[in-house]
Amino acid sequence: MMEPNPKEPNDLEPGETIDPEKVRMAFDSVEKKAAEAQDLANQAAQYAGHTREVIRVAAPFYIQLAQLAQDSPQLQPIVASGIQFVKSLDQELEQSTIHAASLTRGLYSISSSSDTFMSTSGSVASVIFPGNLEIQSYEPPPFFVPTETDVERKLAAIDPSLAGTYREIGQAYHGTTADPARAAIALMRQVFDHFFARLAPDDAVRNSPYWCAKKGADPDQITRRERMTYAAYTHIRDKARADTIVANITHILDTYQMLNKLHTRGALSEQQARSAIKTMKKFLETWTDALDYPANDDAFQ
Repeated sequence: MMEPNPKEPNDLEPGETIDPEKVRMAFDSVEKKAAEAQDLANQAAQYAGHTREVIRVAAPFYIQLAQLAQDSPQLQPIVASGIQFVKSLDQELEQSTIHAASLTRGLYSISSSSDTFMSTSGSVASVIFPGNLEIQSYEPPPFFVPTETDVERKLAAIDPSLAGTYREIGQAYHGTTADPARAAIALMRQVFDHFFARLAPDDAVRNSPYWCAKKGADPDQITRRERMTYAAYTHIRDKARADTIVANITHILDTYQMLNKLHTRGALSEQQARSAIKTMKKFLETWTDALDYPANDDAFQ
């Protein structure tokens, strides 16, 4: 005999209503558990990072000992002991990594489900209650996956360290519990400036039709607009695509200035930070998608 179907969430008994306090408690419970999982993952990353740094520092020392031990037999037991210890760590880390991989897969599935929930819930209020100002606006947060292959591949073609810094944005924003937005903003600004410094070197910009000498004490100054315009028309082969991207420069520069303001000391508006980071992330995705790599990879050298 089949079990009766569980009651659907929207199947209420006659006269039954949903208590807003119970809704708050349900969401608070999930956020608390997510925070606990995030904290555990952060602790694990710090422990693993410390272990990695110890091994990186100790490796050259033991390699030198091994070289000296070839002529000094009394050093050989010390080196052998070190090797034995490192092999033991290797086995423990392999076991821990298996458990961590299982945890990561689970959290990835949960994250994907929450992203779907966010995208399907975002427009509910505006559809059901259009123009109702009492409904709080819904601003989905930016989502950084641990490995954004397409974006990182093109950033790495420009400069491997650039791809590394971009990866750190997501690690800071989604993985840090101590002021994550401010850390992500600092990294995003760094990626932005590094990105265009490589695509549009000073001398190349000044020798292009997109630059003009300035009045005042610094006539050789290059504006971000000039640098971005040069980069677009130099590295994006599709002129129509380049025109569209250049037309959006003002909006991006306004967002960049917002990043500068948000990075200053004092209280940080989470909503403004979320919006600015999300906009800049989309901007970088759009740019890397438009770049002519690998067909035009010589231009990045």
